[in-house]
Order: sequence, then structure tokens, then C-alpha cells
Amino acid sequence: MTTSLDPGSRPAADSTAPDTGNGAQSATDRSRRASQPAKTGLDERISRRLHLLTVSVALVVLTFVQQPGRIAPDTKADLSIDPLGFLLRAWHLWEPMGDSGQLQNQAYGYFLPMGPFYALGHILGFPPWVVQRAWWALVLLVAFHGMYRLCQAFGVGSHSLQIIAALTYALSPRMITEVGPVSIEAWPMAVAPWVLLPLIRVKPGGEPIAAASISEPPALRFSPRTCSS
Repeated sequence: MTTSLDPGSRPAADSTAPDTGNGAQSATDRSRRASQPAKTGLDERISRRLHLLTVSVALVVLTFVQQPGRIAPDTKADLSIDPLGFLLRAWHLWEPMGDSGQLQNQAYGYFLPMGPFYALGHILGFPPWVVQRAWWALVLLVAFHGMYRLCQAFGVGSHSLQIIAALTYALSPRMITEVGPVSIEAWPMAVAPWVLLPLIRVKPGGEPIAAASISEPPALRFSPRTCSS
């Protein structure tokens, strides 16, 4: 005895068969959702770096528009005009070139970092006023980025507030009144945030002595005022 099937009927689908189409789609959706936070984080990091770059370029432009082509009487005039000769004379207590001969006044404080910076610019053939403005820009940039990193380490405010705080520090009255006439005295203030960073990052139970040993490298702390008694 045979059983006839209705031509219009179809065998019922097996409910246990896996739905490969829906499974592949859900896996794709999950991967897209997982990649979204990573992409957002990458975009945010790029945006922050662009903000920092924009402010940095603005600080450099600000220094170079100050009487271009002219040398300001910044600290030691002969350091701008003849940096190599100045550094050679700084090794001696008696300096015969200035004021018909004189005792050196804190000249050894220019060995690091201002003297080599000017000497390098002179060797590369840049005009003295360009080297001087580049040094000013370096002082402002070190101060700005140091304070920005310090605000980040403390977790103070948002990204925008950290930039505002760092810019306020770099362009504070103390900084802008010292950068022109005696920029080397603004250098300790510019590197002060970098000195604090290793100490702030010490965790409970850490090694404060090791952090203190790297918080103030000698190359950063040398200046005429800090070296003299």
C-alpha cells in the first residue's frame, strides 16, 4: 500500500537546522559594534593631537612675528652674534673681549641648553635672529606641552580645559616678560612641569627615590640663576 502526497504540500522544514544566514549577519553586526568604540577612540586621539599641533604652530608663529630680522637684547648679545666664541670664552674666568676685560658673570650657565642650541643654529647657517626666535619658540613649547602633560597626569578637567591651562601657563606674565630680555631665566619655569611628572606618577609602594633621580636631569636644570650661588 502506497501513500500518495499532495502536490501542493511541502515537507515541513526541520526546526533544528541552523540558520546560517542570520548567524553570519549577527556576527557581522557584533564585529561592527565592537569596532565602533575602537574607531571612536582613534578619532579622538587624532583630534587631540591636531589640537596640540595647532596650538604649537601658533606659538611658533607668535615668536617669529616679533620684529623679524632684528636681534633682541636677550641675556647676552654676543651669544646671538658669536655663539661659538662665547662658549669658548665661557671656560675662562677672565673675559678680555667685553668692557676692556671683565670677570665672567654666570657664563657657565649657558653651556646647557641655550649655548649649544645657538651654536647649532650658527653652524647650520641660520641668521642670528632666526636662531633666537627658534629658541623662544622652544621655551614656550616646552612650557605648554609640559603643563598639558601635568594636567593629564592629575586628571584635571577635559581636553579643552587642559589645553587652556597649558596655554595660560606658557603665556603667563612671568614667561612673556622673561622670554624677550632674559629667556634663560624662563627656562627653569618652562621645564618645571616635566620635573614634576615622574614624581606624580609614583604609585603607592613605588620607588620615590628612583622617580626623583629622573625628575630633574642636569641638562634641564642648568641656567645662569640656578647655577650661581
